[in-house]
Parts: sequence; structure tokens; C-alpha cells
Amino acid sequence: MRCFREGITVFAGCRTQQSADKLAEECRDSYRAHFFAFQMDISSDESISSAATYVSEILQQLNKELYAVVNNAATPGTNMFDDLLNMEEYERLIAVNTMGVIRVTRAFKSMIKRSKQFLTCLLVKTKPATCWIQIYLRVQVIQNWSMESIAYNTLQLRRQ
Repeated sequence: MRCFREGITVFAGCRTQQSADKLAEECRDSYRAHFFAFQMDISSDESISSAATYVSEILQQLNKELYAVVNNAATPGTNMFDDLLNMEEYERLIAVNTMGVIRVTRAFKSMIKRSKQFLTCLLVKTKPATCWIQIYLRVQVIQNWSMESIAYNTLQLRRQ
């Protein structure tokens, strides 16, 4: 919430429109001018492209630039053991947890490059291995301290 208190505009991509609406409602009264929630399925190129267009249009209206992209969406596997996973499950995990990060970063990269000073953030955390095998890559929800650090670094860049 420090980002909002400092007047930083935040865009939040949510997997479903219902989640975006709920998040927007939670932040409506306190952060309306600086918070935009929207639907973005990171396993879909079309959804990401629509989201990037939306963000670009809002930034133009506000005469602002994009300083950071935080990739923190992930989906867990239904099972941790290789013997119990099928190829469809692997493909689903890779489509979201690996390719989703790449898709989002590529879609928003040109906006970040246009900013005079930029901060990129990709937080990746792997789930601890079970029985000597690590099954899938997973991006975790950002810890409060990480968000505070991002807000602080962004503020420092804006003040320079």
C-alpha cells in the first residue's frame, strides 16, 4: 500500500474479471486515482495483448510512464511427484509459470524501455524439492517486504 500512499499508479492484472472487480472494490475508496485492476490470463497471448493495450492507453491519458512489471502470478500443480503427473499437467504448469512470465515481460517491455529510468522485477521462487526432484517452477505472491522495497526503489528513481 506504500505505492498508493506515495502516489504511484498501480496496475493489477487478475486472472478473472471477478477477481479484478473484487480487488478494485477493496481499493476503491482509498486509492481510486492510482489503482487499476483488470483481467489478464497470462497463459493467453490475446489476453496479455489486450491488457498491455489497456495499460498503455491509461498511461497516455495520465501522461505517465511504466517503471516496473512484477511477475507474480502462478498456478500450483495438482501433484508434486513426477510419477503422478501427466504431460497435460506439465504443459499447463509451463504455460502459466514459465511462459506466462515471458509473455507478460515481452508485452510490457517496450513501455518500460520508453521510461527514462526503469525498474524491472521478476521474482521467481522454486518449490522445495521432494524426493530429490524439483517438479515445477512457481512464481510466488510478493512478500510485503518485497513490495515495500519496490515502492522505495521506484520513489528513489522518480526523485532523481
